[in-house]
Amino acid sequence: MNGVIGMTGLLADTELTAQQREFVDTIKVSGEHLLNIINDILDFSKIEAGHLELEESAFDLNTCIEEVMNLFSGRAHEKNIELFYRVTNSEVLQLRGDVTRLRQVIVNLIGNAIKFTEHGEVVIDVNILERTEGRIKIKLSVIDTGIGIPEEKLDRLFKPFSQVDNSTTRKYGGTGLGLVISQRLIELMGGNLLVDSTPGEGTCFHFTLEMDEEKMEESKNQSLEILRNKNVIIVDDNRTNRLILEQLFLTNGMKVEAYDSPSVALNILAQGKLFDLGLIDMKMPEMDGIEFARELKKSSINAELPLILYSSIGHMLSRTDIGKYFKAHVSKPIRHDFLLKKMADIISDKNPSQSEKNIFENQNQKIADKYPMSILLAEDNLINQKLAEQVLALYGYSTSLANNGKEALQMAQENHFDLIFMDVMMPEMDGLEATQKIRQLSGIAQPVIVAMTANALKGDREKCISAGMDDYLSKPVEKEQIRDLLIHYGKKAQK
Repeated sequence: MNGVIGMTGLLADTELTAQQREFVDTIKVSGEHLLNIINDILDFSKIEAGHLELEESAFDLNTCIEEVMNLFSGRAHEKNIELFYRVTNSEVLQLRGDVTRLRQVIVNLIGNAIKFTEHGEVVIDVNILERTEGRIKIKLSVIDTGIGIPEEKLDRLFKPFSQVDNSTTRKYGGTGLGLVISQRLIELMGGNLLVDSTPGEGTCFHFTLEMDEEKMEESKNQSLEILRNKNVIIVDDNRTNRLILEQLFLTNGMKVEAYDSPSVALNILAQGKLFDLGLIDMKMPEMDGIEFARELKKSSINAELPLILYSSIGHMLSRTDIGKYFKAHVSKPIRHDFLLKKMADIISDKNPSQSEKNIFENQNQKIADKYPMSILLAEDNLINQKLAEQVLALYGYSTSLANNGKEALQMAQENHFDLIFMDVMMPEMDGLEATQKIRQLSGIAQPVIVAMTANALKGDREKCISAGMDDYLSKPVEKEQIRDLLIHYGKKAQK
């Protein structure tokens, strides 16, 4: 699967005809579906065998939710579904728990909600139920306006390899494992996954969890002080989004007025009501966000009101129009921290669009020019060799190749390498043993060694680190992961 998905990703970056691109996209999507099925079966097997253990680390619940929403933003746009999230009083929740498994549950629930919703919206709702010293109890709900589930068939939802009925299996697909795995994971975390549903109106999956609460970093909110007491106008025909944004801004000390009608908002602004900032939805029934901004520019009173446009991620927009009428553009689903930072930048007279341009340009520089390194790839699989070589070439690096751990050890003795990508399972000598022997070599500058392995079970990373490796990548490896790693260790090498 590493070879199939990785090579397809590289092929998609080449010059293709429209038909070839369609074929490549189909292969990639099919490969990802197959990988999801494999992962579901492996997870279910580990849970059934009692071998799945939860890990604990500090995490930001808002960030976790936003990351999941970004995964589904394209799919939601394709189906013309609005995707939102809201947290009680728009609080930033710093918690301690297994964020990877919690994210997996939220992915399953949102994926299901979008799959079975043809119009309307999907909302993630987080409510704080109790707070004691150092502990917090939350209720997380995923609510959709989809087809709903008959009451007599609700008991089939949490049975392995089961769907509500045969027609659902044919129309919507799936293994029938996602909800089962989600329920078991929530139970391991000390909660219970429940469902309420009305046929034709929608479904709500919800669970409660009690976790340790981490202390908030004071510095996180200091940069947003500039927004306090600012007057903000929201123009959006979607009631749910208006309410969520209103709550977010009020919680951060702003004054807010929200309107569902662009023409009503224009009348208010024409009468001389002054605001510091405006947030405008792109897709509205009377006029779209661009038309609204054009009309506003004709007003002498509020013609210079700074505006932020927000739209679905797949919405085609003219960069000229955005630059002419708006200070910034934000894609839906809206990431709250990101939006607040944009607003603070605009109020403090920074230029967010220029900053974004610089970041974009920096990312497209040849990394090898900036961070020159000699690289050895130790990998016995021919397809994985080609994949890794192509990805590294994409960032400007040429690569030496070892077909097993024994060759890697010999080459490390005879040549200097800054970085070694080491497969773990190889003939003659595996990656763990090769790493241990390289670390025992004297008289050489020790390279950075990064494991590349299909093993992704608890304890595998620790085994690699114990053997002397510096880092760990689980296959299938995304090219962006390799890019980030090259930059990270390239910077270290220059210090």
